Amino acid sequence: MRSGQKRGPLRGLAARAVAALAVSTVIGAASVSAQPNCVGDCNDNGAVNIAELIRAVGISLGNINVSECTAADANGNGTVAINELIQAVNNSLFGCNVAPPTPTPLPEVFDSVCTLADTSELNLLLPLPATINLFPLGEIGVSCTDDGTDLSCTCEVQTFDPVNIIGLGDVCIEPFTPCPARVADCDGNDGIDVNVVANRNVGQCTSPANCASVCDAHCDGLGAGYFRQSSTCEDFCLGGSNDGNSCSVDANCPGGSCGGPEGGVDGTICECVCAEPGVGTGTTGGLSCSLGVAITVELDEDGVCGNVPPTITLAPLCGELTSGVSIGRMDNAANMSGLVLGPTTLTGAPSSCEDVRAETVSGAAMVGHLGFFGSSVGDILSEIKFVCE
Repeated sequence: MRSGQKRGPLRGLAARAVAALAVSTVIGAASVSAQPNCVGDCNDNGAVNIAELIRAVGISLGNINVSECTAADANGNGTVAINELIQAVNNSLFGCNVAPPTPTPLPEVFDSVCTLADTSELNLLLPLPATINLFPLGEIGVSCTDDGTDLSCTCEVQTFDPVNIIGLGDVCIEPFTPCPARVADCDGNDGIDVNVVANRNVGQCTSPANCASVCDAHCDGLGAGYFRQSSTCEDFCLGGSNDGNSCSVDANCPGGSCGGPEGGVDGTICECVCAEPGVGTGTTGGLSCSLGVAITVELDEDGVCGNVPPTITLAPLCGELTSGVSIGRMDNAANMSGLVLGPTTLTGAPSSCEDVRAETVSGAAMVGHLGFFGSSVGDILSEIKFVCE
């Protein structure tokens, strides 16, 4: 009964048991200190090896007589039960009569979907002055991890209907990851408000990398909590096969776009958007997250994305959303010193941590601002309000 034909499957079964229990550290056995011998230690040498585990599995399957390893039969009932196999595996992994480590519980993750209600808004503020009002439709995934007090949350675009802007084209929004996690304020002690400051001209740049450094310094000057959300060095390609090289029109950037207005009218200036999340005094049940978006524009204006190559490809970015308060403004709009769009203030509507744990964000409203420069309709300060059905 201990032929090579039987040992192969038994060895594989025991090895898989060892591997699975080593990874998950499943502890199901009673303390082995009460046993007269180390469970599974067939030769009584103070350790349990793989051969002894194979023997214990064989007894459990009824293929080997219990007399071959009485130490595997901890309660002496003539067979080896699953809890005795677990004891033997623990003894093999951690040593005889040594208590195995207490497994660390995995954090709970709660996944919800915010289906955008028809009261959701995407308003585009232009320097003309003018405002374009749009009504987006789609779904935003909200995933929150419980840290014991608050929730750590991320957001991701699941679907987003094309947004048609007359004179600009179809704006197509796809998901971009990863973005940093933000907090759902369960105890009312964490700020979730957001400030966004866009600036068309924070200085000259010599490359996209140089502009990023110039923008970083500009954001630092606004306050310790600000970081660079996006930056663009005008007259340099964004994306495509000519990414990072100089340009004057989009045609110089196959598969991408040329930073700034067509024709290089403003020269190599650095556009910069800074964001400051996590401000305010706290809102019990308030929800915040960073939404990654990759935005392209197609000029056919047919309300369908993907049927023609994009004419504009913007650098992906992580936009801050909150159910609290978002304040946004744009300085030096249209590259005119002192021309400011805003500031505008948007107020969301909180969910509750109980609802999030129940995997719903129905009734919550998330707000935020984004800044875009040099489009065919001019610089844009966007106001976002996503209302969850």
